[in-house]
This record gives sequence, C-alpha cells and structure tokens, in this order.
Amino acid sequence: MKIILKDKTELPIIMVNGAKPFCKGSVREGLEFVFRSSEVNYDNLRTLLRNETNTEEITIVTDNKEQFTHSDYSIDAGFLEKPVVVEPSTPDTPEQTEYRIFATLGQFTYLEKQMKKIGIQV
Repeated sequence: MKIILKDKTELPIIMVNGAKPFCKGSVREGLEFVFRSSEVNYDNLRTLLRNETNTEEITIVTDNKEQFTHSDYSIDAGFLEKPVVVEPSTPDTPEQTEYRIFATLGQFTYLEKQMKKIGIQV
C-alpha cells in the first residue's frame, strides 16, 4: 500500500485509518497514516506532510491497485513515532517490535476552504 502526494511523491504505508482530530479549534475529518520507521525518514516525512501544496491531494493506492483520492487533508493534527508489538512473545521467544510513525492530517472545514478561495490566509 502507498500514498501519492500532489507533487507525485510516493510513500509506502502500512495502513490508513479515519480519524476525528481536534485541531485549530475544531473537530474535523482526518486521516491517520501509519509508516514503518525503517522505510521513511521521520524528519523528511514531517516536512513533506506539512507542506500544504503536497497534501492538497493525497491518493491512497491499495495492494489491489485500487485508488482513492482525498482532498484538503493539509492540517498537521499529530505526528508520533513509537514502538509497536508486531509479534507477541511466546514461551520460547521474546516479543518483536518495530518503530512506526503515525501521521494524522486534518481536513480543512468548509469555511476554511471558502476563505482560501478568496485569498484569506487560514
């Protein structure tokens, strides 16, 4: 699975979840993208996803090559790197963990979109 940003940057993702983050004084629609830290650089990813031009349009491409395009998910609503257990421990082996990056982007509200159309900074 991967996402393609408006500037054609492709990034591998593990999953994407719907979210309802509270940011900039409003509860809004959101998307939470989950990345493997071993596949993407935290700082580079944060820079890419904080660039509003890049995230005006995000296309999610599934493993079955289905494509879903989402617009205006350009508000940084959370960015976190943490370890996740990917294989639980057994009596003979310790648990296996990997670091993952959770990036949540909020969508502009209707009012914010209208303000942008007439040139007001949001």
